[in-house]
Amino acid sequence: MSNRTDIDVHAHVVPEALLEAVRGGELPGVTSDGPSIVYGQNRLGPIAPAMFSLSERIDWLDSEGIAEQWVSPWLDLFTWATFPDAERRPWVRAVNAALCDATKASAGRLRPVPFVDVSSGGTAALDDTNRVLSQIEAPAVMVSSAPPGPPLASDSYADFWTEIARQRVTVLLHPPVNGPSCAFTSPVVQNVSGRVIDASAAVVELMIAGVFDRLPDLEVIVVHGGGFLPYQSFRLDGLVRAGLRDKTAMTSSPSDILRRLWFDTVALDPWSIELLVRRVGAERVMLGSDAPFPIGDPHPSASVRMADLPPDVHDAICFGNATRLAARRRHSTDRSGN
Repeated sequence: MSNRTDIDVHAHVVPEALLEAVRGGELPGVTSDGPSIVYGQNRLGPIAPAMFSLSERIDWLDSEGIAEQWVSPWLDLFTWATFPDAERRPWVRAVNAALCDATKASAGRLRPVPFVDVSSGGTAALDDTNRVLSQIEAPAVMVSSAPPGPPLASDSYADFWTEIARQRVTVLLHPPVNGPSCAFTSPVVQNVSGRVIDASAAVVELMIAGVFDRLPDLEVIVVHGGGFLPYQSFRLDGLVRAGLRDKTAMTSSPSDILRRLWFDTVALDPWSIELLVRRVGAERVMLGSDAPFPIGDPHPSASVRMADLPPDVHDAICFGNATRLAARRRHSTDRSGN
């Protein structure tokens, strides 16, 4: 472990235990045709070994000098089919349980970031969050930036956000492949542009609804380098320059709010990482790969260390900031006695 120090906060898996449960007929309505999982007429796959093979993932981490990786389920597991309400929550729980099993088998190299389904409403989402976090120690939970039903900034989730902030649960905000931008984005570029559009729009809506100002303890990681937001922060501040902030629930400028959020380095190249750091601050950027997808960064640590930034900033991004953020949740739990 002496040559491995870095912490990758954004990566995905399809837990092998989930695939085994599907093949064994343990999950009602969900079957397998070999490389894919099937529900009715819906098919997800083929699922490559890089997504579920623990040994392959550990080998990749070793080759990249990464000591620890925060892994969330492949978000498509929750969008590939429309489950009835009676089956959706059991499916989410099965995915999270398999995720926990996979991380326990990794000897500390993988840490789980379970998915929280907010589509059933804020109360159910809180129940599910508390349930899964009572079973495992997780550095964060993943929430879709465009869940079915009301948008995240709606009053429907006010209690959810309040309690998440109170418990100091970090939220990794991740866009789905079937987000609102599908209405105007060609399928071939949905993954390269649509997802960053959707994540950016969701954060802006949370901003103007006053969620971040109302809840200063709320910790949110915006993936894919923050989408378009850090690179257009001065334009966002045009809301203030034009005298329009009073028409929102914000009390801060958008650029100030951005500096309260967290961002991964899946902006993908050293120049973009440099600009991200200069916009939001070195203390708010963490290493990310989006592994194992080819659109992600195959050499995330190298991308950071090639950026024209001081060595101490490289270290903060690659492992120091993630260590600090994860400790924040642990210390809060210790104090509360939970």
